[in-house]
Amino acid sequence: MGHVLDTATHTASIEWAEVYAACRLHLGGISYARFIEAPEEVLNCLGMHDALEIMAAGFLPLLPAQAKVRQEIDDPKPVPKVSTARFDHKKTILRATGVRALSKLMSRAS
Repeated sequence: MGHVLDTATHTASIEWAEVYAACRLHLGGISYARFIEAPEEVLNCLGMHDALEIMAAGFLPLLPAQAKVRQEIDDPKPVPKVSTARFDHKKTILRATGVRALSKLMSRAS
């Protein structure tokens, strides 16, 4: 589910310095010089594709760390299956305090 920022209709009216500041990209280690080279690409890569819409509604966009988490939730990576082949379940013994005493009591009761 890849979202993409589309600024084709209103690119000329965007104040990119305001977008950079509102997105607090400096917190994510993105310099303004890097951002201004390709602002749409930077926002898309960081999962902040809706930053302009959020700002237009009068709110601040997600922090870079929040956008990263949202990106991970929206586009989950497959989790590798853990193999249990390395465990020999027949040799696995569960030992707990008092188990021996309990087993002796149970054999006497029967």
